[in-house]
Amino acid sequence: MPVPAVYLKDKDKLVLLGSAVFRGLNETALGALLKQGHPTDVTEGTILIKENFFSENLYVVLEGNLHVTLESVGSGFLVASIGPGDAVGEFCLLEDKDRRCSATVRAANRCRALRFGKAALLQLFSADPAIGYVVMGNLARLLIRRLENSNDLTRSLVATNFQKPFSS
Repeated sequence: MPVPAVYLKDKDKLVLLGSAVFRGLNETALGALLKQGHPTDVTEGTILIKENFFSENLYVVLEGNLHVTLESVGSGFLVASIGPGDAVGEFCLLEDKDRRCSATVRAANRCRALRFGKAALLQLFSADPAIGYVVMGNLARLLIRRLENSNDLTRSLVATNFQKPFSS
């Protein structure tokens, strides 16, 4: 289902052009990608991705915020807040096989997003490798940033929990 022109506002196109996932694409390439996107209106509290379940969707936020939490460590440890232009679900594109999601993604408020299915995106990347090259390179850089943030968080937690020197 192509994205209806009335659904995407001019500011949505600006958000997508500025998105870390689509950075470096021209408007023609972005248009080809948009034909694969499914507009999604999300109400507050709705879960888009659930930790330890399977997902084959990449979401790019147009409006609103999503919270990324780790449910496995209790009541949901907030890992990140995702806003316009940000993406979640990128692991689905990078894994050859089904992969359980590493976190839960829930709408912090009313959101609008574009949902991209793995099969449709990979088919587009196969038909136009230049688009695939740019998007996959951007996803790699996104994952590097997220790994660096995770490492910083780990260092902070370790420093907080182990401030006292070890006694012999």
